[in-house]
Amino acid sequence: MKKKPDAIPLEALLDAPGFERNCEILLSEPVAAPSATDSSRARKAITSLVVSGAVERAKSKRQHVANSQKGGAASVQSRRSELALRNKTIAEDARRKLAAGYSEREICGMLAQQKGLSAKQIRTILQDEGVLEKRRK
Repeated sequence: MKKKPDAIPLEALLDAPGFERNCEILLSEPVAAPSATDSSRARKAITSLVVSGAVERAKSKRQHVANSQKGGAASVQSRRSELALRNKTIAEDARRKLAAGYSEREICGMLAQQKGLSAKQIRTILQDEGVLEKRRK
């Protein structure tokens, strides 16, 4: 079931700033209130304060999520550019070793030790860079 965009989650109401204080005010009202309408007005006013606080909190939460996603996308771009440079270096080393007569298996093992990666990671990088043929499925 999909939530409505303006729906206020229950936990947002319970976490709203001043929620406990508002509840204490409601509970501390004298049992014999001067009139039922005064008590009703007080309850409505407190409820509206809690709801408006929850709405603001929900909006700020959504804004925080949106900002986090922007930061995550920027982080992905910077990591990809760093990895692209590393992969290019690995591919160049592998081409030199292939020209020197080493087998594919030896190259993957040597580069794995040098770069601190597994042989499988090296093989995948070399396949992606076009140095080695990809396995057929």
